[in-house]
Amino acid sequence: LTQADIDDASVAKISGQTVGDEKYYDKNGDGKITADDRIDAGQPDPKYTWGFTNNFKYKDFDLSIQMYGQHGGHIYSFLARAIDNPANGRNTTLGIWRDRWTEANQNFNAPRGKIGESYTIPYFTTDWLYSSDFWRIQSITLG
Repeated sequence: LTQADIDDASVAKISGQTVGDEKYYDKNGDGKITADDRIDAGQPDPKYTWGFTNNFKYKDFDLSIQMYGQHGGHIYSFLARAIDNPANGRNTTLGIWRDRWTEANQNFNAPRGKIGESYTIPYFTTDWLYSSDFWRIQSITLG
């Protein structure tokens, strides 16, 4: 949040937010960040799972490749949330805190504004939501 956001009553804020804190999306437009502002940001189950096997043969050689994967799912990482939580203090957080917003470093694109036990953030944000898409080669056989 910038000072202009703090001064603007139409910008939704969490109680106690100050300059440098994150700005959250106010889905219902009521000027407050509450549980009613939750959005569907993904699903735990993939939309598609797939597999592929192909056999190639040339003279006395054969090659078999088996692949599989999934697409469209998301995983919420409680481990990442625990490591990255500003209430944990400087000793247990990721390196992103070095570039966070401060009076001297007014980087409004920084992931967080403050650090400490009294800093309140929503329990669930998309900061810790990761895609579960992948593809893997399960086996390659040359004969």
